[in-house]
Amino acid sequence: MYSRQRLFQNALRCFVPMMHFCQLLNQFTLAIALYICSKLRNLEFGTLLHSCMIKAGFESNPFCQGALINLYAECSFLCNANAIFDAAVHLDTFSWTALISGYVRVELPQDALQVFDRIQIVGRSFDQVVFVNILNALVNLGKLDDACKLFRDMHTSNNTIISGHAKRGHHKEANEFFLVMRKCGIKSSRSTLASVLSAIASLLCWITGY
Repeated sequence: MYSRQRLFQNALRCFVPMMHFCQLLNQFTLAIALYICSKLRNLEFGTLLHSCMIKAGFESNPFCQGALINLYAECSFLCNANAIFDAAVHLDTFSWTALISGYVRVELPQDALQVFDRIQIVGRSFDQVVFVNILNALVNLGKLDDACKLFRDMHTSNNTIISGHAKRGHHKEANEFFLVMRKCGIKSSRSTLASVLSAIASLLCWITGY
């Protein structure tokens, strides 16, 4: 965990000299820097990058907007994240996922469900991260029947979702999904249990640094 944080911190230092010359930053470097800030929960530097983004004329750039939504959502500044979200014209799956995840993280499941309803209204497809977060929101609100219905409506198998998270390194999400399955009374297959055990082992290794 610590080595990964050091890599992010070292990467962020590369952007410091460029901060004095906002014109040297393009939409891609800004988006990358904002993503690193979100991983480090470095809101102070992220806010400075936001100012640079405005000065450089990338305020309406989809890449930068998505990265900003993710930054403010990760740092639990949901008002800022929601304001950028509402002003954005082109919203990708990453932006929707970031806002929903942010609401679930600060235990505002009803707000997360409202954003999810908007996804369905506009016909936007959602990924497995959104699926897991919405299940968590439903369970937190005591809507187990709705959570089970969402399970049934999904054509992807439970094991595919868990193993998919584990393969992408999202071990925490894999474990959370399994816990929601248990709360909903969904039975686990042997392959599902194997994937969960693998995810837990990897998560422990990541936490301890081994």
